[in-house]
Amino acid sequence: MKIRKNILILIGACLFLGFILSRQFFLHKLVAESTQPEQEQELALEVSQLIKSNHELTLEKNKLNEEYSLLYKNVADKKMNLSTVSNSIEQYNIILGLVPVKGPGVTISFDEILDTTQITDLINALRNIGIEALVINGKRITPTTGWDIKTFSSPYKIQVIGNSKLIKESLGRRGGIMENIGFSGNVSEEKDLYLPAVK
Repeated sequence: MKIRKNILILIGACLFLGFILSRQFFLHKLVAESTQPEQEQELALEVSQLIKSNHELTLEKNKLNEEYSLLYKNVADKKMNLSTVSNSIEQYNIILGLVPVKGPGVTISFDEILDTTQITDLINALRNIGIEALVINGKRITPTTGWDIKTFSSPYKIQVIGNSKLIKESLGRRGGIMENIGFSGNVSEEKDLYLPAVK
């Protein structure tokens, strides 16, 4: 009778434990089913936000790249424009004789007396050759320089900066300016001439 009672108690305990275990398994499954969709939704939302943020960052990066390229181009254009303006100012200063000039050229020397027309023809011929600067007897000649018969006197020493070979060939060739003016002189190439500014 006592053994039977113990068996019944044992069976009852097993049934109770089985009920608890099955209940716990059912509850665990229910909790997992109820919480997993929320986690998946949260993860999906986070991924969506990351994709959106990444897209926005890409757009911002592209915009910054475009702005940088535009700024770089503007700076380059300004530097180029500034360089062009500086070169133009330098050329005008040289043409107007406001600055001294240094470089290769020729020295023309002769003793004949020239009148105003001959000097004008000589200066114009030299300018047509494409000289950079010109000095006659130490006086810088520019487009605004005036002269008359008393401005220069013999002997003449004319210094010209430019392409020395071209100038010498142009002056000395048959039918050139020296022959047309009707004087004979000496034309020598110079590697390094220094012509002063207008006084």
